[in-house]
Amino acid sequence: MKARLEFNLPEDQEEFRLANEGQTWANLVFDLDGLLRDSIKYDSEFKGSNKVDHDTLQIVRDEIRILMDESSLNFSL
Repeated sequence: MKARLEFNLPEDQEEFRLANEGQTWANLVFDLDGLLRDSIKYDSEFKGSNKVDHDTLQIVRDEIRILMDESSLNFSL
């Protein structure tokens, strides 16, 4: 099975850019989730910041997952 996306450039330039950068954004959110997880699990700190409350980090991780679920997204790579 094949799928093809077509864009009328330059009119659809923004839509093309968003479609083209989708994997980059997915990787960014995946990496952010990993940073949050590591900070919670291993008591590590974010680069250039002070210690952050683990409960707050867990809330952020939970919110990411809620938003992903609402958008039918997941981290299966």
